[in-house]
Amino acid sequence: MEVLCMKKILAAVLVLLTAVGVFSGCNLVEADDGNVVIATVNGVSILKSDYNEIYNYWYYYLVNSYGYTADQATQTLEGMSSDILEQLIEEELIAQMAEKDGFLNYTQEDRDAAAAVINEDKQSYIESLVTQYKNAFEGQEVKGKNEGESDEDYFYRIAEQKYYKNLEDNGVTEEELIQEQLKTAALEKYQEDKVKDVTVLESDIVTEYEEQYNTQLEALSTDSAFVSAWNESTYKTLVYYRAGYSLVQHILISFEEEDQKTLQAYAETIAEYDEEINDYTADIEEETDEAKKAEYQQSLDRAKEEQAEYQQKYEEALTAAKAKIQDQTDEVYASVKDADEDTFISVMVEKTGDTGMKDADTAKKGYLVGPEDNMAEEFSQMGQSLEAGQIGEPVATYYGYHIIRCIKKLNEGKVPYEDVKEEIQQYLTETKKEEEWTAMIETWKTEAKIKKYPNKL
Repeated sequence: MEVLCMKKILAAVLVLLTAVGVFSGCNLVEADDGNVVIATVNGVSILKSDYNEIYNYWYYYLVNSYGYTADQATQTLEGMSSDILEQLIEEELIAQMAEKDGFLNYTQEDRDAAAAVINEDKQSYIESLVTQYKNAFEGQEVKGKNEGESDEDYFYRIAEQKYYKNLEDNGVTEEELIQEQLKTAALEKYQEDKVKDVTVLESDIVTEYEEQYNTQLEALSTDSAFVSAWNESTYKTLVYYRAGYSLVQHILISFEEEDQKTLQAYAETIAEYDEEINDYTADIEEETDEAKKAEYQQSLDRAKEEQAEYQQKYEEALTAAKAKIQDQTDEVYASVKDADEDTFISVMVEKTGDTGMKDADTAKKGYLVGPEDNMAEEFSQMGQSLEAGQIGEPVATYYGYHIIRCIKKLNEGKVPYEDVKEEIQQYLTETKKEEEWTAMIETWKTEAKIKKYPNKL
């Protein structure tokens, strides 16, 4: 488990703990030993309080993000104690080297940028709380408001008060957060500067390309494996494509929420009948006893009849839901049916109900459609039928109307080297930079005067 790369982690603590909605109401590590020296680096002391901050951060992270019990988190952190100490030593050493090279001399521009980051985090936290309050008090009278104050203004005021109370409870000020952000940004710039000249050879890129192809050709020999690798980003770069797949982007004109729930419930029931029908069909094929075969046949016929009833209900509900958004869908489709990608994405970002395609970068990557793509059948069929750059007529699923644009069809087999060269080069370079940076730190450590006192942790 990697320890955060900064000596003090006030900003990280704020982001995490406000996200999960908890702060240090209980004392995880006693603060009265905070001035105990646990290590020195070139004469500069590292205090137990530095260790406690990281300990508390990881404790909350393990409990709130991974579901650890208090005992499990404590046991895990005991095993991490030497790693935390080593990281604190490295961070102090890096800070000393950065200061020596002038990277901790901040400009007003640096300070403004740091303040902007902290303010953005604060606003994000407050807005998240306001949303929670709105949902919690929906349909109820809100008490405690000032005269003339709207519900939203009241929620905002209370959320802001909670933000500052959380800081106070944790002994943190906004100025400290800004200072920490300044230092964090400076150390990131320092690391980037020290490894900025690291490059990789063309031969290394080619070797990686061939090795990845051979690995993926074997590992992605089924459609399900290929789809899983694509969706889960199993490989940094896919250099092998299976046949029958395309990348698409789409604008979703959503059905009303209640219509979506109704349609989804019908669709799930129909799918359950599909499984039941398949099971009875298999039973009939395997059964040799005529009486039992007739019994299975009756169950099969009944399942088909009931499924047909639900299919009819689905079609009727779909027709009614489509009518409610037909005009809106027609209007959006008319605005993009002959559009280029930039225009399509511009309209999509503004109009789509699919949160997975609310930004241009995600839209340009697209969704994978093809065999076993786990997409709604209507969506998948339309996506596969389109040629690169083509925009299909609106097609409905239980989510709403989809206006689908094909980005490109994936050619079966080995992806051309030039198509993936830059991506492979980028991650190989980043890997080599990390290796160079780690080696640099190890060299600094051998030259530094370091003393450790692990028995004081």
